[in-house]
Amino acid sequence: MTIDKKFKVDTKVNLYLKFSRIKSAHVAVGYNVSYNSTYTLWGTKGNLSVKRAFNIPPDINAQIILDRENQTTISIKPVNHFLLMIDNYSKILLGKEKYTFNFEDDLLKQARIMEAARKSSQTKKIIKINEIK
Repeated sequence: MTIDKKFKVDTKVNLYLKFSRIKSAHVAVGYNVSYNSTYTLWGTKGNLSVKRAFNIPPDINAQIILDRENQTTISIKPVNHFLLMIDNYSKILLGKEKYTFNFEDDLLKQARIMEAARKSSQTKKIIKINEIK
């Protein structure tokens, strides 16, 4: 974790998340670096990549690339994801759709990961999520 000395905020974070013996993730986030918003998942049967996962301009299709024995590209037309979120939330409030996602639980999980990253950076030790209350 890189901390800006003047403003005392993190400007760069590299995380290694280990979920099990065979499942892990590497996350790199930062400011003042070249723009890149990609996801890549490596699996036993191939890879899946999203080349531009965030801030996709309205005139560009999102692309998901499945790379197995051969490569398949799935193109997704642009959509305003904020509008979709607001529309879905409105339907939940109006009782037109069921509440299927636990937003509070997801936010708590994110906060625990961020706190574990902060503590790990300070102590230079591995921090387990279940240690964060």
